[in-house]
Amino acid sequence: ACKEVILVNNQVMHEKRFDIQGLRAWAVISVVIFHFFPNLLPYGYLGVDVFFVLSGYLISLVLDGRPLALKTFENFYTKRLRRIFPLAILVTFINLILMYYLLVEAEIVNGVKSAMYSLLFAMNLKPHNVQEDYFQALESANDLFTHYWSLSVEIQFY
Repeated sequence: ACKEVILVNNQVMHEKRFDIQGLRAWAVISVVIFHFFPNLLPYGYLGVDVFFVLSGYLISLVLDGRPLALKTFENFYTKRLRRIFPLAILVTFINLILMYYLLVEAEIVNGVKSAMYSLLFAMNLKPHNVQEDYFQALESANDLFTHYWSLSVEIQFY
């Protein structure tokens, strides 16, 4: 969540950060507009970069002043995965169902492979054709899991 960590009398207090919530909203809206109307907001994909920067900032606030114990990381990852994984599974299975209705057989095989990479939060590690262009891949929509790369990066680097 977007909360600032404040130490008061050696106790951790969390204060809601509406400025960061606003930046997150802007980032989401810009990415969505870019994907559906790329000519309207040609650099809307930079909202993903904003998310990465905000994530790093928020993590540094959470960890600032705390001893970095194994339990701290376990708790952090457990909370993140409980929040992210159920929705990721749901979206993956919805995409798999849509693939069978929208794509040809050759694309379905690639889609199933991508689904596996997505569920392992490794979509950014999936081997791609050297000539493949991310933005052209978005336009053709042959792989309904292309967007999982950013979630994979966040999970790997948190």
